[in-house]
Amino acid sequence: MLERLTARIVRIATKFSTPHAAWQGMDRQVRKILTLAERLSKPDVHDPAKMRRIYRRQHLLWNVEADHSVSTEDQALGDQLSLRWYWLGKQEGKGQCLVYFHGGGMVLGDLESHDRFCRFIAKMRKMTVVAVHYRRAPEHPYPAAIEDAITAWNSVVEQWQEQGGSLQHLGIGGDGSGATLATVVCQKSTQPQAQEVDIVLPVLKPVWQWLVCPETDSTDGSSESWITNSQDLLLTSQLVERYRNHYLPDVDQRNHPDVSPLHAPAELLAQLPATVVITAGFDPLRDQGLNYVRKLKLAGVPVASHHEPTMPHGYIHLGGCSDKALVALDKAVSMIDAIALQARRTMPVEAPGFVPRFQGPPVNLQVQKLPKQKQAESDAEVAQEPGTSNNPV
Repeated sequence: MLERLTARIVRIATKFSTPHAAWQGMDRQVRKILTLAERLSKPDVHDPAKMRRIYRRQHLLWNVEADHSVSTEDQALGDQLSLRWYWLGKQEGKGQCLVYFHGGGMVLGDLESHDRFCRFIAKMRKMTVVAVHYRRAPEHPYPAAIEDAITAWNSVVEQWQEQGGSLQHLGIGGDGSGATLATVVCQKSTQPQAQEVDIVLPVLKPVWQWLVCPETDSTDGSSESWITNSQDLLLTSQLVERYRNHYLPDVDQRNHPDVSPLHAPAELLAQLPATVVITAGFDPLRDQGLNYVRKLKLAGVPVASHHEPTMPHGYIHLGGCSDKALVALDKAVSMIDAIALQARRTMPVEAPGFVPRFQGPPVNLQVQKLPKQKQAESDAEVAQEPGTSNNPV
């Protein structure tokens, strides 16, 4: 109740705020949000706990209302890896399924920060959505998030089969750094299993991928969008660089395809599934996304791209206070149908009894159903564990 009341007050305050003086080409209502965001308490960028609380709160204040007609179920795949399933009615194993990785620069974000967005997708597209919460930096730097992403994907593949779902309806996606994880899972699904038994790759290539404002080049520091969008935004190039320093402090490794999918060789990119890439005009990651579209097309991958010139990075969470952001959000989500249709046209007919090629050790995960009440993130989660990094954000 308090959460809803606070959101209403903030929305009224946003309505009467003065549009931000900068970014004249941006949607006027979004500029009002930026004005109010500057007035709210800013997190100490050296404190992950404070940053995560602010990030989650911002995603609640300006977002669409939570649609509780969508059912959810939480699962734990381990101490720090969890899933949240979303579906309408008795939809298990029916229709399309999206495995979704939240954004946040590999540092912020959780199941709660993206809960309303995932509900929106499930309701609007009448599909199953599985949100993944993975380990984050600085406590767990590279490659922890990638390992968790692959483990989560493999678990969903196994469970989706058990529910009677078609593997040709199983796609993957995310926003920001979550989109990076999604496309890295796709790239790794094309690689042969190494001899080392402790290396696990995706058991199945996703049929399609849906990437919202992805970071595809961790070496980018000179593109026009990087230089232009450096301040007075919800996400700036300065913040992205800070997140990079957390997740992968070793600058020499930042051109690896695991953190810079744009740098993957053409022969690998050519094996990727049908793809949607969505970009925003006021986003330091804009040019990276556009370059990824070009490179995928050159490699022969079916790609549908969409650009929102008046929106900033993170506009998918502003639909409660901006009419144009809500329209843009609906457009982005509607593209899932288009890419799923494209994938069905290009995929071979699924053979009866088809089983994915499990690579490496069997999945054999201990899946634990969690209580349905919200899993509020404890401040204690950022307490340093033995052997973890203590680099400041």
